Amino acid sequence: MKKCLIVLCFLLLFGISVISCSNETESDEVAGDETAIERDDVDVDLTGLSQTIVQAEFQNILSNTDNYIGKTIRASGTYYTLFSDKTGNHYHYIIIVQGDECCQLGFEFKRDGDYAVPDDYPKKNAVIEVTGILKRYEELGNSYLYLAVKDITVK
Repeated sequence: MKKCLIVLCFLLLFGISVISCSNETESDEVAGDETAIERDDVDVDLTGLSQTIVQAEFQNILSNTDNYIGKTIRASGTYYTLFSDKTGNHYHYIIIVQGDECCQLGFEFKRDGDYAVPDDYPKKNAVIEVTGILKRYEELGNSYLYLAVKDITVK
């Protein structure tokens, strides 16, 4: 429980959590009406980049958030979910784990529509790719970043 609270605090503190894994296998779409997004329609593609470049770009997103709000971002990583008793909400994350797994980065993501948890989401720890528009929301007096999902695939 203490570990979950630490993870939740970390994710909520930054409003972003990511795991970075690149996987070149074919993908199946997760149930939903998102459509495939062409590579040219993405402003920031964090897939297939070196650990150093992903960390630098992620830090730039955190440092210059206003420059990225409204931009389309693609990330590949591991799906993770948390439920908060305090808010009564499920939170969904893509966690980018770098090569030596020392650094975990990530984004919270949200899907528009009536999606059931867990039926309409990947299995926990599944490798996924999320493309979404970076947005901000307020909750419990804090501001958080998330990706508004345009496309999500299970690798």
